[in-house]
Amino acid sequence: MYLTVDFGTISATVGYTLKNAAGGDAQARTQTGVTDLGNGMYGVEVDLVPAAVAVKWDTGGGAPIFAHEDLVAEQNNLFLRNRRDLTQGGANNQKIYRDDGVAVYMQGNAYQDQAGGVAYAGKGVERTDRLG
Repeated sequence: MYLTVDFGTISATVGYTLKNAAGGDAQARTQTGVTDLGNGMYGVEVDLVPAAVAVKWDTGGGAPIFAHEDLVAEQNNLFLRNRRDLTQGGANNQKIYRDDGVAVYMQGNAYQDQAGGVAYAGKGVERTDRLG
């Protein structure tokens, strides 16, 4: 996913932190991959981690300026649009893949019964557990 921020005419050492729902860090602050796009615009290609619900940009230095962007809509888009597989038996038998269709984004269990006692075995699914 490509993220961008506009800090106006500021020339800065821009970095970002991916935040989780509790306000903590889903991914620590980094400057890796951040590109100066000109005119105060910066961008970065990120491999979004499932726990990330927001990105917090900053200009670095002693008196940084911050920008914040909600990522929940993008998380939902990944869930709705990307490849999803159900395999028979075992743990983590339901998977949602990243945009490349190869790397697993989230995984969890699927069951044939509502109680969650019988793992999916190629027949009807009555329950799927939280992905994460």
